[in-house]
Amino acid sequence: LAPIHKLPHELLVAVFQHCIRPDPNNPASLGLDVGWKLLRVCRSWRSVLEGTPALWTNLALSLDNR
Repeated sequence: LAPIHKLPHELLVAVFQHCIRPDPNNPASLGLDVGWKLLRVCRSWRSVLEGTPALWTNLALSLDNR
């Protein structure tokens, strides 16, 4: 068992929140893109991410004048 899998889910959630949270100084940053990538790492990370709705509460829109 890899050491990362021994971490409590609460700690993983804290790490994921830090990774996914958009940069407040850069409105163009889309933290959710990172979230989608994290979902694909392994089954246990996917389970933690999908089981934590707070990680998916940001809605980033890019509106174009076209």
